Amino acid sequence: MVRIVIAGQIAAIFLQTILIPFTIVRADDRNHRYENGDRVNLWVNKVGPYANPQETYPYYSLPYCHPEDGHKTDEADPNAGIAEILAGHSLRLSGHPLFFANDEKSFTECKRTLTQADADSFIKAVKGQWFYQMYLDDLPVWGMVGEENEDEGSAYVYTERRLTIAYNTNRIVEVNMTSQGLEEVKAGKDISFTMAIEWNKSSKSFDKRFERYLDNDFFKHQIHWFSIFNSFMMVIFLCGLVALILIRTLKKDFSKVSR
Repeated sequence: MVRIVIAGQIAAIFLQTILIPFTIVRADDRNHRYENGDRVNLWVNKVGPYANPQETYPYYSLPYCHPEDGHKTDEADPNAGIAEILAGHSLRLSGHPLFFANDEKSFTECKRTLTQADADSFIKAVKGQWFYQMYLDDLPVWGMVGEENEDEGSAYVYTERRLTIAYNTNRIVEVNMTSQGLEEVKAGKDISFTMAIEWNKSSKSFDKRFERYLDNDFFKHQIHWFSIFNSFMMVIFLCGLVALILIRTLKKDFSKVSR
């Protein structure tokens, strides 16, 4: 019996070895190749204040909702590496129904009745000028949560998003997103979040699709001079303290030797 089981395992391994080279590579956001109609994953990443990009929170810490179409949502990226973790990324599957090279008219992602806690979260984000970040085929897009009317003291959240995706043959080469449709944030108000998808053919080559991010001025990281000065003074203070201790210790040793 044991010999039969072992022989079966060996045969299975042999068949896998033979068949693997002939298997069809599945189109996904790792090999970056798609066929018409293939599902394209849109990942939501993080939210946080625009003035301090290092302060980030998970996307769903804000009361955003996602479509309920049977697609798995809030699922972590299984291929996330150490680089994403160290950079503070928290990629979660959004569940938006995106299909390669298929234009989608504006559809309703979800409807939500804001509770007082939901309204407070959105108001805090809007007044703090929070942004959000998404990824599509490893290409990042950013958008602002909303706008504040300082005269009225009210907060408005963007409810309409439009994704414009450029592709060259079977590869995605550029992604842009615009936001509109401001709705005032109030507890008890029904808000509908919508998204429109537009696919455009492009002649841009796949290997040059990241060049536009080298000059991206969405985040101009300001140099925190006060923090640098504070760290510099702390280093000087610690060095001086260590030097003072060493000098006093050496003086005592020399005095003992001189006696």
